[in-house]
Amino acid sequence: MVKNLTLLSLLVLCLAQASAQNVGKLFHLDDNNRLATLDPNTAISTAISGNAVFDGALIPGTVAVDVEGSRLFLVSVDTTTGTILTTIGLNTGEILSTSILSFQPRFLDFHCLNGLLYTIDEGNNLVSIDPANGAADAIAALTPPNIDFTTPTIDPYNNRLFFISFEPLGLRLHAVSTETGQELISLDFGDDISFSNMKYNCREGLLYGLLDMGSAFFARFDPSTGNLTTLGGPITSGGFLANSHSLSTSRQAYTFSGLDGNDMARLFTVSLADGAILSQPAIGTGYFSNSDIAYANRCSAEADFGITVGCAGDTTRFTNTSTPGAGFLWNFGDPASGAANTSTETNPIHVYSTPGTYAITLIATDCGADTLVKAIEVPGLVAAPFADTTLACEDDFPLELNAFSEGATYLWQDGTTDSTFTVEETDIPLEVTVEVTFGACVSEYSTIVDRAPDADCPCLLEMPNAFTPNGDNNNDFYRHVESNCRIKAGSYTLRIYNRWGALVFESTDPDAIGWDGNYKNEPAPSEVYFYTLQYIAETDLGDMPMEKSGDLTILR
Repeated sequence: MVKNLTLLSLLVLCLAQASAQNVGKLFHLDDNNRLATLDPNTAISTAISGNAVFDGALIPGTVAVDVEGSRLFLVSVDTTTGTILTTIGLNTGEILSTSILSFQPRFLDFHCLNGLLYTIDEGNNLVSIDPANGAADAIAALTPPNIDFTTPTIDPYNNRLFFISFEPLGLRLHAVSTETGQELISLDFGDDISFSNMKYNCREGLLYGLLDMGSAFFARFDPSTGNLTTLGGPITSGGFLANSHSLSTSRQAYTFSGLDGNDMARLFTVSLADGAILSQPAIGTGYFSNSDIAYANRCSAEADFGITVGCAGDTTRFTNTSTPGAGFLWNFGDPASGAANTSTETNPIHVYSTPGTYAITLIATDCGADTLVKAIEVPGLVAAPFADTTLACEDDFPLELNAFSEGATYLWQDGTTDSTFTVEETDIPLEVTVEVTFGACVSEYSTIVDRAPDADCPCLLEMPNAFTPNGDNNNDFYRHVESNCRIKAGSYTLRIYNRWGALVFESTDPDAIGWDGNYKNEPAPSEVYFYTLQYIAETDLGDMPMEKSGDLTILR
C-alpha cells in the first residue's frame, strides 16, 4: 500500500489513527459481559462498554479482533434467539451489528487480508463468515477427526489455517488452505505430547503454545521443519485455562491465564524469544467467566516517519514512528549519493549535498509490508553576497551592499532587515555584517568596506557650471578642471550645445584650452548651454568608460 499525504487521504489517516490507538491492547469480555481492556502487567480490567454486549453464553474460543477496522467479534448462544455473531466497536464498546448464524462455530479467527472470519462447524466443515452480514460459506469438509479447538490459528499471508488433531498415537499438526480446504501440511508431533492454546506469529512464521505436562511449558513449533522447541517452564504448576491465550506481535509476547503452585490464578505473559516470564499479576479465581482474551494485532506494519531537515551539506535526520515494524528499508531519493541513498537502520541520517526537492520512501515490514512516500525541500546556504573586502572609488559612494537572495531574510549589524545596506564615504573603513536566513539555513557574511587605491579608480573630470570669456585672462575658457588623470588616447569628446540644440563647440583633445565662448566667430550670448563629455579612464584594473553631462552658463 503506497500512501501519498494529500488532503484526499484525511479520511484514511483518521481511520489509521483510530486503529493505531488499539494496537497492542489486550481485550476481553468482563464478568458483566462488557467489552474491556486487560492490562497484561497488572491484570487491571477497564470496561469500554457501558452495558453488556451479549446475552446468554459466550462460545469458547470465538473472540477475534480486527484492529484495522477497530472491531471485535464474538459468538454467543441465547436460548431465545439462537447463535449470534456480534460485532463491537473497539473504541466505543458499542454493538455495531448482529447476525444470526445457522450453526455453532467451534472457534473464530479473523483473516485480516480478506476480511473474513473462519471457523469449523459441528460437521467438521471449514466455514468462512462475512462479518458484514453474517453470510456463511462452507468451503470444504475436513478429514482430520478430534480437532483441538484451542489450536486453530490463521496465517493470512499464505492463506493457511493451522490446527492440531488428536491421533491414535499422539498429536498431528495440520495446515489447510483457507480458500479450498485442501490439506497443505500434515506433521506428526510424536507420542506423549500435549500441545494446546496455539497461536501463529506472522513475524517469523512460527507457532507458539503450551505443553501440558502437569505444569505448563511454553514452546515453539516450526511448521516448515517440524521442530518443537521448549522455551520455558514449568510456568503454571496448577494448569491453565483453555482458550484464554493470545499473542502480541507488537510486544512479541504470549499471554495466558493459569494457576500457580498455590492455586492462585494469574495472568502470565512470556517472551517469544526465550520464554522468560515478563509479568504474572494475580487475578481473581472467577475473573474469567468468559475466558477468551485477544490482542489487537496489525495485519501489517504502518509506515510513518518524521523528518528534521538540514541544510544541503548538513545532516537530515529521520525519526521512525512505524507501527509496529520489524524491518525497514529507506530510500532517500538521492541517487547521486550512491550507496548512501538507502539504509536499513531504524532511525537513519542522510546528507544531501545539493539543495532541492527529494522524495523519501520508507518500506516497513512486519508480517505484511507498508510503503510511505514523503517529499521534502532541502534548502541550501545562500551564496556569499560579497567578498571579504569591498574596495570602492570616490564616485561609488554612497555605496549600496546587496545581499538579496530569493526567499531569504536578513539581519545587518545595525539591526536593519532590508536586503541592502548603504555605506557613506565618511564611514569608511567599516566592517559590515549580515545574517542571511533561508529555510533552516542560517549563514553570516561580513566585508570590510574601504577606499580603493587611486590607481584602481577612474579619474573624475570635474566640469565648471559657468565661465567668463571677457579677455581678463581669468576663467576665459570652458574645459574640465585639471587633474592627474590618465585618459586613453582618442577617447575624449567634449560637446557644447545652445538652448536650441545646435552644436556650438566640440573638442577631442583633453589638453586643449577649451571653448572660448565664440560661435561662428561671434561672441555667444550670455545664457545657459548644455555639455556632454565622454572619455575612457585608464586604471591599473583596466579601462573604464566615463560619461558626464550638465548645464553651463556664459557670464559676460
